[in-house]
Amino acid sequence: MPLYMDVHSLDGAVSFEDVGKAHRADLQTQGGYDVSYLRY
Repeated sequence: MPLYMDVHSLDGAVSFEDVGKAHRADLQTQGGYDVSYLRY
């Protein structure tokens, strides 16, 4: 299976809580796209 790096640059302040919420949302939808998030 190929391994890809997904990188995002954000303007302004982002809290650790916001990042965690976004990652949990990714985990909930990853199966529909045959993706497996390894870490954030």
